[in-house]
Order: sequence, then structure tokens, then C-alpha cells
Amino acid sequence: MAPNWRRLPQAHNAAAEDYVCTVRQPGDAAAAIERYVREGGTLVILPTQPWPFYYANDPGGHHPEPLTEKLGLPLITAVEAAPNEGLTVRVSPAQSLVKPKRAEFGFPEGDPRLRSIERSRLPAGAKYTPIATVSGQSGKGYGDAAGLVELPGGGRILHGACNLTRDPEHGPAFCEGALCFLTAAAKPAGR
Repeated sequence: MAPNWRRLPQAHNAAAEDYVCTVRQPGDAAAAIERYVREGGTLVILPTQPWPFYYANDPGGHHPEPLTEKLGLPLITAVEAAPNEGLTVRVSPAQSLVKPKRAEFGFPEGDPRLRSIERSRLPAGAKYTPIATVSGQSGKGYGDAAGLVELPGGGRILHGACNLTRDPEHGPAFCEGALCFLTAAAKPAGR
């Protein structure tokens, strides 16, 4: 039988912060997601809340058990409450996935919480492409709100913070970039 990622080369998570951890045996669903990415699957994560795959749901209840780092996507709490300075989003000119109207724009209004990709904790051998970085007026860096992690085993994770996709002006560009990426991942090799 072919590995799951060969039958389903790409998957999309547009959920909040919960994930199914257990279906039959303790932790089996979480392990299946890890295996899917580790063995070559492509996962696009555009969550509706700040930290995707944070709360495990299983017969024992709903509890914090972050899965993102195990997948190869280390996140940090960059912003919990609105800082005392304005924030700016800068789209990297080195990437080609997202094409917003402007390469630099104000951090979207609404929920100020930001979970950024922690570059220093990426898996060994991973290739990383920053897509959008957040910084403050003071020059303080708040990390990458969007990025692409390409894992040594062939798996890929495209992540965009929920704040970016909710932005009425620039959010559609992040969604369109993710959809184009998913479409390309669904095509069989050689086509």
C-alpha cells in the first residue's frame, strides 16, 4: 500500500487551535499527521486562531499539547497583547508565493496575537523560505508570520498566521498564494 502522502499529496488545515489527537489508540491521529509530513506530504496551515495544532482532543478531553514543532514548524508567542508600537508586515522579495498589493503594510487590525515561526529551532537539514516578517516601529523584530519549511524527507509545511489571511486588503493574496501552492502540490511529478 502506498504511503498516505502519495495517495493525498497535499492537505490543508484551516481550523482553529484544536486537532484530533486520538482515534483508536492514544496519540494515533497525531502520529499519523507527523508521519504524513515527515514522509513527504505537503501541509498548508492557514488557521483561524493564532496557534494551529495546539490543543489535543481525545477521549481524555481537550488539553494543551502543541504538535507544530513535532511536525517541523516551531512556533513562538511573538505577540500576546497589542504592543505599545505600531507593527509592520514586510513580504520577502526572495519568495514568489504571495503577491500582495504592497510589499509592506501595517499589521492587520483585530486580534493582536501573533505566533511566529522560530527559525533557530527548524529541523536540521530543513530549507526555509520566509514569506512575511513582522517588525515594530522601534526596529524590534517579531518574527516570521508566514513561511515555507521544506523538510529533509520531502515534506513541506506552508504556514500563514491567522492575522494575515483576515486582512481585508492583503489577506486574499495570502489565500491565493496558498491555493496555488496546494494546486501545484496536487499535480503528479513530471506534469
